[in-house]
Amino acid sequence: MFKKSNILMLALVALATTAFGCKKETPANNQVANQNANVVANNTTAINANENEFPIINANEIANTNTNANSTVEINANAIENATTENLNAIENQGEVKVEEDQEKTVLALASKIAEIYGTFTNKDKEAYKNLKTIKTYSTDKMKNWIDEQIAKPIDPKASFYGVTTKTISSGISDTTEKEMTAIVTAKREEITAQNNKPTVKYQILKLEFSKSGEEWKLNGAYWL
Repeated sequence: MFKKSNILMLALVALATTAFGCKKETPANNQVANQNANVVANNTTAINANENEFPIINANEIANTNTNANSTVEINANAIENATTENLNAIENQGEVKVEEDQEKTVLALASKIAEIYGTFTNKDKEAYKNLKTIKTYSTDKMKNWIDEQIAKPIDPKASFYGVTTKTISSGISDTTEKEMTAIVTAKREEITAQNNKPTVKYQILKLEFSKSGEEWKLNGAYWL
């Protein structure tokens, strides 16, 4: 009987000890589990936090950026094209102005020369109408016909002496087109007659009309004003 009681008591003690031991391990296991859960949670939070550190790029922003970049390129390209066109136009215009200025200088030089030749003569010259014959070289067919008409007129050999010398003082262009140009020449003229050996000075304006024939400017009309 004693042996059975002892065995029973030992069994109860073992069972209680086992039960007590299980209860002691539960908090430790729970603590470890909680710690692992916290680590996972913290790691997950950290990962999420790191993910949030990267900027979120919006597709519309990318499209707008690309559009703005393309617009800038187009604007720059247009600006370059416009600037180039303006430069080319400026160069072309400068060339046209230069040609026009050169043409005017040519006509003015010719007008000054013709005015002095045309306005200088004497009725006692060995060669009658020498002045008109000389400017005939610089004249159009129309002007040559007029000169021929003047040369055809006889000179009275008994007429009293008359002579005039002409010098150009100034000249300018009054009208101009691509094929026609008018020069105005201010001239100083000294006249000598048989009755007065001292020159008489007067100033006159000569209008000279020029026409372009090929690459040359020709005298087309001469008028004392």
